[in-house]
Amino acid sequence: MHTSNILMKPMTILALMGLIPGLVACSAPAPTEHPKPSISTSAIEANTPSASPSPASETPTPSASASIADGGGDGDEAHQQGEDNPGEFHSLPVYNSMEDVAAYPKGIYVQASDDYALTDNQHIETLTKSIFANQQPYKGDPGKIANTLFPKLLYYFSGNYANFKSLHDYGYIIFKNDGTDPVTKTPLAGGTQVNLELVLDASGSMAKQINGRSMMDIAKESITKTLQQLPPNANVALRVYGHKGNNKASGKAESCASSDLIHPMAPLDAGAIQTQLAAISPTGWTPLAESITRGAADFDAHQGDGNLNILYVISDGIETCDSDPILAATNLKQRNIKPVLGIIGFNVDPTQELHLREIATAGDGHYASANDADSLVKELEQIHTLANSKYDWQPIDGSDVDRVYALHARKRLYDSNDLIQVATSQQEEITSAIQILTNDLKIIDRDTSKALQDLNQQNAARIRELISQAGDSLKQEAEQMRSTYTARIGEEGAVINPELSE
Repeated sequence: MHTSNILMKPMTILALMGLIPGLVACSAPAPTEHPKPSISTSAIEANTPSASPSPASETPTPSASASIADGGGDGDEAHQQGEDNPGEFHSLPVYNSMEDVAAYPKGIYVQASDDYALTDNQHIETLTKSIFANQQPYKGDPGKIANTLFPKLLYYFSGNYANFKSLHDYGYIIFKNDGTDPVTKTPLAGGTQVNLELVLDASGSMAKQINGRSMMDIAKESITKTLQQLPPNANVALRVYGHKGNNKASGKAESCASSDLIHPMAPLDAGAIQTQLAAISPTGWTPLAESITRGAADFDAHQGDGNLNILYVISDGIETCDSDPILAATNLKQRNIKPVLGIIGFNVDPTQELHLREIATAGDGHYASANDADSLVKELEQIHTLANSKYDWQPIDGSDVDRVYALHARKRLYDSNDLIQVATSQQEEITSAIQILTNDLKIIDRDTSKALQDLNQQNAARIRELISQAGDSLKQEAEQMRSTYTARIGEEGAVINPELSE
């Protein structure tokens, strides 16, 4: 029995393959438009136009970006990010697969762990009344109102389905003769030159605080730790964006033009990069598309199979400079640099996560969400996972195959049961919220309430259906993988086991 010393974190494999698709409800924006989900609110009327406010300070805090302390992000750029109207433009989900369900962000009041309940000491009645406290009664077509209110309820209360993973996340076997990791698609040959560019968001909202520390300071420290773990022969570059102008309309043009390579691609010099990082302050807007495009161009001198090019972007929000980051990410595939694209949404809300995830998907890349210092460091670890891949090549035997198969069988059954509980809990919590909107707050009528409940039931039924289908599919896949591995017993290989690597 032997395992590789490569560190494979949960969700790394699935994401790096580009197997986390964007939701169907999120269509790519035109290049000159600010990205918005494909949900229209124009048919909904209220007696007095009123945006639903953020929960009052005396209510429990959510587990996403709304939990951060005040500071920064209070300009026009914050309005573009949707911070003054949370959930208003969240997308109505369309699920074609369990991967779609897993990719839809959890609600901001839902546990970040594998648990399926609301965050401790939070109650549907208190939260719903706070969220909709100043909302006037909705008037108009019940179906159209329901189509807008339901995704807003999901913004707050959608379950956490991220525990659904590929079988490869639980373990797989690499064969030396194949020359390529079958999951990450990266070459196994030694002597690969690692070229890494980190692209850091320095927009004004990065001044916000998490547990008394600014998001910018957390990001800087996380990057420093990541650099310390890279191989000494790695080439590293650092680009920052949004660090000029200001986050008001008056500073938009200057800020949107500010995507600067402050440390060109060169052999790793962690001290120099740390010094350059120290001078960066969170300032303006978010030119995400331009930064992806310029970042890709920074690899032009590092083309060919002998290079492993890694482009990682840290952003605390979506594009606000009227460009198209989805198009920019799509164009990466047309360049001869074959970059591994990583997008980390740092303390983003569910709507922002949908947009950022779609950008990663467009570039066949990896998306991850990080809500605090520890989770940001964990997600940045994927970089040194790629850069430091080492394999203990030994002949594969029957015990290796049996062990991987046992992990697949045990985890598949456990996850199916757990995800059904998530779907049940989500449906029950949203049912209660709809009843409060109808009976207590009286901001929707009975017809709208019924339309919402129908949507809720259909959504939960679809999720349960996909969980069942996924379970059957994973069972067949596990049997096929065991058969394939058994046929290759005796070949040199390595067992990749994320449980033993933790």
